[in-house]
Amino acid sequence: MAHIRLRSIHAQIKGANARQEQALDTYEQTVLTAFQDVEDGLVAYANEQTRYHALNDSASPIAAQWESPPNFTAPATAIS
Repeated sequence: MAHIRLRSIHAQIKGANARQEQALDTYEQTVLTAFQDVEDGLVAYANEQTRYHALNDSASPIAAQWESPPNFTAPATAIS
């Protein structure tokens, strides 16, 4: 009877170890996924910053034209 009980305990330990390994694998995958999500977000942010600066730099000369009023000379009016 002790031999059967020993086998049962051994099977329980083996099952607990398997569950622990599965939990560790799940945790590792979760951490790797989180790191990938952060990296993807940082890359997207950097790309958006590059795009923003490129658009801003290309728009600056156009915007500078509108900052100064045009140099119009009003036509002379003749008073009779």
